[in-house]
This record gives sequence, structure tokens and C-alpha cells, in this order.
Amino acid sequence: MREFSFALGVRCQYCHTGGDGISFDGVVFESDEKVAKQKARAMLRLVKNPDAAIALLEMNGEFNPASVAIDMTLAELLIARGDTAKALTRLRPALQKDPNNARAKRLIAELEAKKD
Repeated sequence: MREFSFALGVRCQYCHTGGDGISFDGVVFESDEKVAKQKARAMLRLVKNPDAAIALLEMNGEFNPASVAIDMTLAELLIARGDTAKALTRLRPALQKDPNNARAKRLIAELEAKKD
């Protein structure tokens, strides 16, 4: 969950109830009271349906065209699905948006090497 927290730029209490926002004291991890946690659970269910996750991310990308994270996540899902050509169409814009993105550079190099 730490990766989710860092990726979203939020603290644990964004999804979990209780606590002081600094430590884990008083945090009720099992509670689904917060809407953010309910949405997170719905998003995690998409992992079981990659096509739905891809469709949702593509739609999200239309509303957030500057997002490198959306392009990178889509690329990784497309690679997992075996669609390297479409993955490259997501990685190249990600690299244009963030020219120092080492992961995008590495994935592009790997996918282009496989084409040869």
C-alpha cells in the first residue's frame, strides 16, 4: 500500500479512517467507511479485468492528458497483454512529457530491440 500512497501523494488516512495523520496509531485499516477506499477497492478489482482497466485509464487520460503516470500504467498493461506496438504509442508520449523518465527509456529500448 505504501506504493499507492507515494504514487497518489497522499497519506494513509486518505483512504483509511482514524489516526492522527502522522503515525499508524488509531488507524482502522479494515474499515471501508471512506469513499476513497471504496473507490480504491473498485480499482483493484479491475486488475482482474485488464481490458476494463485499460479502457478506464484511456478515458482518464482524455481528462488528464499531461499525466505521465497514466501513459506508463497503460504501457505496462499493454506489454503484459502482449500489445507492444500500442505500448510504444503510450511510452513515447510519456517520455516527451518527462524526458528524464528512466523507466520509459528502458521499456522503449527493450520493446524496440524485440522488434529487430
